[in-house]
Amino acid sequence: MTSKLIVLACLLAVAHSRVIDVLRRNAHISARVVGGHDAKPGEFPHQVSLQFGIPEIMPSTHFCGGSILNERWILTAVHCLEAIDEIGYLGHFVVKAGKQNISRVEETEQVSFVEKYFKHENYTGTEEEPGTSDIGLIKLKTPLKLNERVAKIALPKKDSEPTGQAILSGWGAISDNGENQDLPQILQTVDLPIISRKECRQAIATIIPGTENLVDETNVCTGPLTGGHSACSGDSGGPLIVKNKNGVAELIGIVSWGVSPCTAPGAPSVYVRVSHFIDWITQKMTSN
Repeated sequence: MTSKLIVLACLLAVAHSRVIDVLRRNAHISARVVGGHDAKPGEFPHQVSLQFGIPEIMPSTHFCGGSILNERWILTAVHCLEAIDEIGYLGHFVVKAGKQNISRVEETEQVSFVEKYFKHENYTGTEEEPGTSDIGLIKLKTPLKLNERVAKIALPKKDSEPTGQAILSGWGAISDNGENQDLPQILQTVDLPIISRKECRQAIATIIPGTENLVDETNVCTGPLTGGHSACSGDSGGPLIVKNKNGVAELIGIVSWGVSPCTAPGAPSVYVRVSHFIDWITQKMTSN
């Protein structure tokens, strides 16, 4: 009996280590809300936390963000969903909505398990290199109950090109020196300027020569290229929004990747341009 318990303990330790490794890797070139501040309660009711846990062994752990499209559907990044492929059998993935502080249970939170998920067929990313079409959908087992703290986000007009200032939110690290990260408990937000894809490609190629083709028409990028404010681990899949002329929030981007350390001068943040994928989103939601 003792030997069986020892073997079980070893297996659980290996499983836990595997989970942490996969979650970190699948948030690899992702988002830290660096240079931001605490969001107000209910300021971003469309924001969700994707979490993974192993019952009685490992509590649910935040690893990616996402956005509420309606009661049953969440928009996120493909490389977040790849974690489900690798370690889903070890425990359970859940989506938590209505969250402000991810370190505790809150009265406003709603939790739903993942029923199924869809990864864009043209996603080209690998463990070593980010890819285009980094967009995925999650269908929830239990519908969310929409209210002032849990609300859907509007999608932009098909193929529209966002400009001006954008707003990023998430629970990614709030500081980063390339090795050590300061992770927040409270949802963070920061205003960021949208930059052109040409400027984005040039900036990335300056830091990592030969990478010009990693940014294409399916992406949108933000600065500032002076450093200090950024998206870059822990909030892949999270929302980048703008307020339209009527003051309504629109989801223009999904956090995809960035250069590490993300606060370095000249390093932009790269997102999926949601307006490019309106038909894909609509088709998946209506046929499933």
